[in-house]
Amino acid sequence: MRLRSLAAMAALVVAPSAAAAEPLSLVCHGNAIRTESTTTFAAVQGDANLSGESSTFWKARSEEMVRVRIAEDGTGTIKPPQYLRPKISIGRDGWWDLKPVEITDDQIKGAFSFNVLNHPSVIIDRHTGDIDIRGLGLTFSGSCEKAAEAPENRKF
Repeated sequence: MRLRSLAAMAALVVAPSAAAAEPLSLVCHGNAIRTESTTTFAAVQGDANLSGESSTFWKARSEEMVRVRIAEDGTGTIKPPQYLRPKISIGRDGWWDLKPVEITDDQIKGAFSFNVLNHPSVIIDRHTGDIDIRGLGLTFSGSCEKAAEAPENRKF
């Protein structure tokens, strides 16, 4: 019986603790990388009437900003930069729902859906503020800070 109690206590100590959800608004600055492409078409008219197409892909980099909001009920939303958004996407006013959101003392994890094919994952380290977003043809790495709730002075 005592051995069982010790095992249960050890499991509680080792298990990751879930952090209480508190309203949180983050601003994250960093580098975004996405895959871009160009397609070239050529046709040769004559006896053979040949045509062909060639696509070239490359990685493009840009400094960008991402916003993340966590509500009291533990739900979250993310606002990725326009630069990373695919042409076909399903966000509301530029915000996407994070599903599922996992909040622990160490990190915040979630994913969102740009469209049927692209479901980027999000990991935020709560100790360092580092954020990492990975999706189909895109990445974002940066650092987050709490956003000002209500700035005292207007910027302009």
